[in-house]
Amino acid sequence: MSLVEELLVEVVAASTPDTLKNSLESSWSIILLDLTMPELAPISTIWQIAEAQPGSDIMIYSGGPPERIHAMAEIANENGLNVRATISKRQGFGELQRHLEELFDAKPLGD
Repeated sequence: MSLVEELLVEVVAASTPDTLKNSLESSWSIILLDLTMPELAPISTIWQIAEAQPGSDIMIYSGGPPERIHAMAEIANENGLNVRATISKRQGFGELQRHLEELFDAKPLGD
């Protein structure tokens, strides 16, 4: 069973400005933000999420250097988003999975 099936979550990928805009028309329990999407600039993506869904819970997941990940988390927090975790791809998928499981165990979906 996959993590998505286990947690009973819906996953929507947004890798372009248009798909991001469309995906933000719905409300999400958690937004997983990958900072290394080739067609999305990290800071403008954070601003777009903050404008469309202020107060959203987000997790930042990136292959970039930890300093960059933490700087983007600060920008997200300063713009009214709630950064629940920052995870480097260097830490591996297991770390991402652990954080997702903790979040969904601690918080009912849709809250």
